[in-house]
Amino acid sequence: MKRFSIILGVGVIVGLVFTEAHSLFRLISPATADKSVDLFLSPSFHMQLPFQWYLKMTFDDLFVAIIAFAAAIVSVRYSFKMFSLFGLVFIYKAIDMILFWWNYKSSYATYYILVAVIGAWIILIIFHKDKNQSLYKSME
Repeated sequence: MKRFSIILGVGVIVGLVFTEAHSLFRLISPATADKSVDLFLSPSFHMQLPFQWYLKMTFDDLFVAIIAFAAAIVSVRYSFKMFSLFGLVFIYKAIDMILFWWNYKSSYATYYILVAVIGAWIILIIFHKDKNQSLYKSME
């Protein structure tokens, strides 16, 4: 359990450090940090964005995904419902990151559909009654 806690703790710390990578990059190379780049993968989408903000948005999304992943890993030991909820948050953020890299999250209809599907899935998970569940919790 101690090793598990250390691994999760290190993962969260790495995520926190990444959220400040843009400011460290600015200290190291202000000219490059301020340089506007078009790093989006969609061939039909073009937008200039300062490199430091591209890093900031990428790593902020990554941090939320790391937290959701860590919460899912911890909760799988206690509750499949909680694991499923955090797993869905992780999946949402992974798709969100891909959409950022693809076209700066400008596919609004995709987000409406994604939120509706994930929201419905979460509602199903929350209200699903496990038929094999007892009325009493185990003392173990």
